Amino acid sequence: MFEIVQIEDQITVQAKDLDQDYTKHLQELIEKKYHMNAIKNYGFCIKVLGIVSQSGHIYEGDSIFEVTLKVLVLKLIKDEVYYGKIIKSNPESVIIQFLGFKGVCKQFLNGSYLNGWKADWKGFEFYYDVGSDVRFKIFDVKWLDNYEINVRMDEPGLGGINWWN
Repeated sequence: MFEIVQIEDQITVQAKDLDQDYTKHLQELIEKKYHMNAIKNYGFCIKVLGIVSQSGHIYEGDSIFEVTLKVLVLKLIKDEVYYGKIIKSNPESVIIQFLGFKGVCKQFLNGSYLNGWKADWKGFEFYYDVGSDVRFKIFDVKWLDNYEINVRMDEPGLGGINWWN
C-alpha cells in the first residue's frame, strides 16, 4: 500500500559545502539518504515529495538542519501478493529480490530440497530456480537491524510465474 508520511530528521551540511547553494545541497543529502531505501516503521521510500519545514543551527562549523519531510512510501502488508526474482537458494530458504527489498521464503508448495527447491503438485515437479520470476505473499515484516521480510509460496497461484501460464 502506498502512503504519504511526514518524517522528522536531522541532516548535517558540512562547513565546506556551505559556500554552495546550501538548499540544493540539503535536498541532495535528503534524496541520498531516503530515496529507494527502507525507513524504519514506515516502509520503503519511493520518492521524497518535499521539505515541509526546516530550521538550522551551526555546530562546530557545520550546519545541522532539523527538517520535516513529506515522503511517499510503500508499506508492505501481510497477505499482499508481489512479484520478484529468486537470487539465492539454500536448504533453509530461498531469497527473493523485489522492489529493492530482499524477502526470505521458508514456506513452499509441497516443497523439498535436493540441489535446489522443488514443488510437487498433482504429479508435476516445479522448480524454484535462481533467476526465475516468482509470485509470493508477504507473511511477516519485522524491524531488527534492518527490514526482515518473510514471504510464502505455499498456495495455488504462488511460486514460479511460468508455472501458471
